[in-house]
Amino acid sequence: MTDAVHGATPAAARVSDAYRWTQLAIGVGAMVMIANYQYGWTFFVPDIQKKFGWDRASIQ
Repeated sequence: MTDAVHGATPAAARVSDAYRWTQLAIGVGAMVMIANYQYGWTFFVPDIQKKFGWDRASIQ
């Protein structure tokens, strides 16, 4: 009961440092990949605005 209160975890439930670094690397890689699509989307917004007459909030 005192372990749960103080935030201690059993040794079997701990995650290795290598696994944590791997998760971080995968997360950073995913963010880099999606950033290109997010940046590229901004090039289409003005054309969509002109063609359909929508405001920017409706397009986004």
